[in-house]
Amino acid sequence: MNLKIFLKSDILGAMASALCAIHCLATPFLFIAQSCSTAGCCEASPFWWSAIDYLFIGITFFAVYQSGKKSSKAWLKYSLFATWSLLSFIV
Repeated sequence: MNLKIFLKSDILGAMASALCAIHCLATPFLFIAQSCSTAGCCEASPFWWSAIDYLFIGITFFAVYQSGKKSSKAWLKYSLFATWSLLSFIV
C-alpha cells in the first residue's frame, strides 16, 4: 500500500467525513440503548463518545489546511476555513 494515498487531503477528508457520518448515525442508537439500560433519563453521552467528535475536527482541520495550501483560488481557501470553523462551533 502506498503511503502517499493516505496523505492526500481529498482522500483524508473523504475518509473523515464517512467516519463522521457513521458516528452521527450511531449516536441516536447509543442514546436509546443507554436510556434503556439505566434508570436515569437524559444522561450525558460518555466521554469517549464525545472525544470522537474532537478527533474528527482535528483530522478535518488537517485536510482543510492541506487543501487550502494547495488551492490557487483565495475564495476557496476562505470558504474551506469558514465552513470548518462553523462545523467546529456547532460541535
